Parts: sequence; C-alpha cells; structure tokens
Amino acid sequence: MRQLLKHELLRGSRRPEGGPASRSAAEALLWSRLGLSLWVEIFKDYCRTKASLPAATRQGFTRSIGRYLDRFSRTAFNMATRSTPDWDVVRERTDLGCHEGECSDATLERELRSFVQDVEPVLQRMTEIQKSHGLEDPRTP
Repeated sequence: MRQLLKHELLRGSRRPEGGPASRSAAEALLWSRLGLSLWVEIFKDYCRTKASLPAATRQGFTRSIGRYLDRFSRTAFNMATRSTPDWDVVRERTDLGCHEGECSDATLERELRSFVQDVEPVLQRMTEIQKSHGLEDPRTP
C-alpha cells in the first residue's frame, strides 16, 4: 500500500487541498477502505443492538460512507435499503451464522464480531498510511 501511494504521489495524484485526485488508484484505495468500513459498521451495529439488517445497514451507512455523499445519494441509499432482506434470509442463502447445519443468533454474532475484530485494525492502519501520504479525504473525521 505504501508503495502504491508513493507511486501515486509521483504521478501527481494528490489534490492541492489534500486528498487523492479523482479517478486515481489512491482514490480507489480510499473508497475500497470505506466500503469495508461500511460492513464493519453494519456488523458492529448488529452486535450492539441486534437490529434488523435493513436498520443496521442504514446505521452503518450513516457512520461510514454516508458522510462523504450528498443528500440525494443518502436518500437514494436509504430508499434502497427498503428491499434489504433480514438476517434470516442472509443466513439461509449464505450459511452465515451456521455451524454444522445449526444456525443461531449467537453464532451469527460470533462470526460478525470476529470479522470486525480482524478487519477494524486493518482499516485503522490503512487510514494512517493514507493520512501520512496526504492522500486521505479531508472530510474524514
């Protein structure tokens, strides 16, 4: 990641006000990280509140990608979540939260917590690296 960002700097991929230039690999890396952070926030919300998948998705979106988008995009996303299935449908289709044919909320929560525990430190490190190269979005809190 460091090498990629160094190469991006050499190519002039930093905006004068800070952050990655549009359509650059540095911008793609930033949005990839934000996409992963959406899942982390969805899973954290479920583990904290046992919210439905649509509700957890809306909350996760608000805490991750939502702050980077305009009002129209946020409204469109919230409308799209109306067709989001609930955790039972996801479990049925993917075996998420199932072990040896037995599915449970406890197993689902354990799997989601494991994902968060593994991925969150990577996201934090990615943010640090992007900031150290001046390629973090200036809107990032």
